[in-house]
This record gives sequence, C-alpha cells and structure tokens, in this order.
Amino acid sequence: MFFPEDFEVSVCTKDVGNADHGAGTGTLAQLKAYKGICDDLLPAMRKNSYLHNLLFRFVGNTTLVLHMKADPDQVLGGCTFKFIQTGSHFIVLDVLLMVIAQRADICGQGHGTRIVNLVKHVARQQTVRRKGEGAAAAAAATTAAAGCFIATQADIGPSAIQFWQKQRLRRGQPANDLIAALHRLEPSRNHVYESSFPMIRLLGGAACAPTASSSSPASSPASSPASLSSLLFSSLLSSDYVEPGYVR
Repeated sequence: MFFPEDFEVSVCTKDVGNADHGAGTGTLAQLKAYKGICDDLLPAMRKNSYLHNLLFRFVGNTTLVLHMKADPDQVLGGCTFKFIQTGSHFIVLDVLLMVIAQRADICGQGHGTRIVNLVKHVARQQTVRRKGEGAAAAAAATTAAAGCFIATQADIGPSAIQFWQKQRLRRGQPANDLIAALHRLEPSRNHVYESSFPMIRLLGGAACAPTASSSSPASSPASSPASLSSLLFSSLLSSDYVEPGYVR
C-alpha cells in the first residue's frame, strides 16, 4: 500500500499490532542491521549506549524496518517511534529515529516520505484503538481519528529540516512547548536532544475538536498529561501546525 512491490516493511517490536499497517514481524537480524545504519548516520546518539537502549531496551518503542522483499536481511532504513497519551484528547506519536541508507539507488527515491506516510497511518489507527471499540471506534476511523499529532526533533541542518517540512511538520513555539512539556512529564524517557529543532504536526480528520483552553503555552507549564492537552490546544489550532482537513 505504501511501498513499491520490491520493498517491504517489518515491525521489530510488538507495541503496535501488525493489522495497523500490514507489516510482517521483524527479526533480531533486521533490527541489528537497522542499528548499523543508525550507527553510521547518527553517531552522536551512540553516546552512553543511548541508541542501543532506544532499540533494544526501552519498552514501548516501535521500529518499522524497510527492507527488500526478496531479501529480508537487506535492510534499507526505517523509523523508531513511541506513543504518548496526553489526557483524553491527544495522542502524540514521537519519532525518535528516522534513517535511510545512503546508497545511490535508495536515496532520493521517496522512501523516507513513504515511511512517514506509513507512520501517520499507524498513528491514526492507534488513535482509533485507544479512543474506544465498537461503533465509536468505527465512527472515529471514518474521520481519520483527529486528535493525534506527530512530533520529532530534527537534526540542525538544512537537509533534515527540509525533509520534515515536506512532511508538513513545522518548527516554532508550540513545538518547543510540546517537547519541553513531555520532558517534564517523564524526564528519563522523553529527552530533549541538543543540536535539534522540535517539529510537530497535528494529524487531521473531519472530527470536531474539544473545546480549546484559555491557557497560554508561555504561562501554564504542563505538569500532567491532561494539562498538556490544554497547554497546546489553542496554539495548535490557531496556526499552520494543523494538517489539512482538521475542523477548527
């Protein structure tokens, strides 16, 4: 659905069900090959075994690995992310890693965009799942599950920032507030990276949003998931952080 027929994606953790994206179950060899690409492209994240912990130790992180369909051990890149529940209104999909092998036949072929589109799809499906079952979930699915947004901390540099801008993520104060608030909620898990720019996008749908809070991001620090929702809602809905189709 998302990739040309020669390519395939496998999930290397079980936090997200395979039904969300049609991927197969990944192997330890694939995860190690993906880490090898991350080692080469993101050397700073190897400090204090942080990269190893992201992939092999932290419970709740999910890795989607892109590989050749005919040769599953030929890994070409992937994405590592986690979900964070923020009260009853929002679910955050936090992109922790995103890499594509620097090969002439792989780079510039749109694989990064395809991975992000798949991740957005998983985010919407996970939002539906966490908001309820049965008729309510089915109704939410038809409206693309508004109330979920994607966040990342992009490397400082034109290439990374331009890539995420093409995926409709934006820099600015709401993005800075979100990353800072998540860090306050759980400092040991939600790190603020040096030499990076927070970027976010609220994924849209034809669903009505909850009532906006009058709280200002600058004046009301978030100390709980519920207050985080109130903290961000006004600034998100009054800016271009909202994906087309979201009803204001």
